[in-house]
Amino acid sequence: EMYRKFNQARVAHQAAQAQEAAGDILTRSPNDTTVLNGLAVMNIEMGKLDTAKFYLSRALVKSPNESALHNNAGV
Repeated sequence: EMYRKFNQARVAHQAAQAQEAAGDILTRSPNDTTVLNGLAVMNIEMGKLDTAKFYLSRALVKSPNESALHNNAGV
């Protein structure tokens, strides 16, 4: 349910709602690479590259071999 809310808000460009849903998920699972990557993509789309790099660096610590994370980090 939380993932669905996060993804729906992110795809709909509802940053505040996506951030809230992500916060709920990350409270339970602070290194959730799916959510961290989603937050990074959302911030890339908003032009907030420093924030995106922050989320990507957190995700890469947990999953250093994940190609999607490296791909998004190259943006």
